[in-house]
Amino acid sequence: MNVRDSGDWRSGTRSLSQRRLQTLAREVATSLPGVSHGRPFVEKLDVYKVGDKLFMIVTDDPDERIITLKADPDHASALRDHFQTVTFGRYLDKGHWISVGAGRGITPQLITELVNTSYQLVVESMPVHDRPIQAKDRTNHLKKRTQAMTQQSRKAQELADHYVDQLSSWAKITTRPLFGAVGLYRHGHVFAMVWHGGLYFKVDDDSRKNYEAAGSHAWAT
Repeated sequence: MNVRDSGDWRSGTRSLSQRRLQTLAREVATSLPGVSHGRPFVEKLDVYKVGDKLFMIVTDDPDERIITLKADPDHASALRDHFQTVTFGRYLDKGHWISVGAGRGITPQLITELVNTSYQLVVESMPVHDRPIQAKDRTNHLKKRTQAMTQQSRKAQELADHYVDQLSSWAKITTRPLFGAVGLYRHGHVFAMVWHGGLYFKVDDDSRKNYEAAGSHAWAT
């Protein structure tokens, strides 16, 4: 099922439709140094490589419009826990790859970050002399961004620890990094996250009404 979106979808925070998700992923991937793509396996799989190393697959199937990307195992696990349309990577090592489809919270910002991260992980696994020259500079740039994200994550963790303390009388809450945010878990299941100074709860169509009535607003629609 498509998720409707509108406006400046490439830079916005609204959820992407299936078509726009794949369009954006392709645009981000082809803007990166040393990237080529083709269909070496079957016609429906558009494979993106840096050098001879695969970092993204776009599935051109009307019934399954997904992208498959490399991810750090801990981040992959957190993303699968939080986003319903992030699953174990199709076709590849399920521990190190994720497949992403359109759905709530799958925004342009998230897709851009996931594609860049997949590219970075693959480039860093290559011998230095095999890396595209521009990619070396880009990797340094991405490392600086990662350091900035680490500072952001540290602040999010401090706030998450505060909420864990506040909720201690309700249940034993644990936390886990969640791609620049911090997920809050009860009985191993994520129910909320701290992101950019806010606390966001996982809701369904029924509970959403109660949160909205209490003055809460949606993170992504």
